[in-house]
Amino acid sequence: MNITVIIWLQNIAEKIERKHNLSKDEVEQTFINDPHYRFLEKGKIIDAIPDDMTIEEASEFWDNHSVADYPSRMVRIEYNPEGKVTFIAISNELLKTLDQKAKKEGISVETLVNLWIQEKLISA
Repeated sequence: MNITVIIWLQNIAEKIERKHNLSKDEVEQTFINDPHYRFLEKGKIIDAIPDDMTIEEASEFWDNHSVADYPSRMVRIEYNPEGKVTFIAISNELLKTLDQKAKKEGISVETLVNLWIQEKLISA
């Protein structure tokens, strides 16, 4: 996986700072392959990460736990801050149609749209 951009929602950034005492810069360090690790105190017991959590349950769990306490579950990823992702507004009706076609093809909406745009640009 190659993450090329982090879009910070203000309420999420504030929550990370408040609940986990981490700045946006500290979180971004993880993605630029310069992470700083902290280790659990000896004898500290951590809760198991529940399987099959709903979004609400996951939000509640991570509000009260730190990912730093689960180093064996962390995945190293590459971060390319020079990359660029552009978001384009699409009407809800068009998105529903795109979603149906993407499911029929067995691909994501993003992949379908990118393929169609590439095809159109090549034939133009």
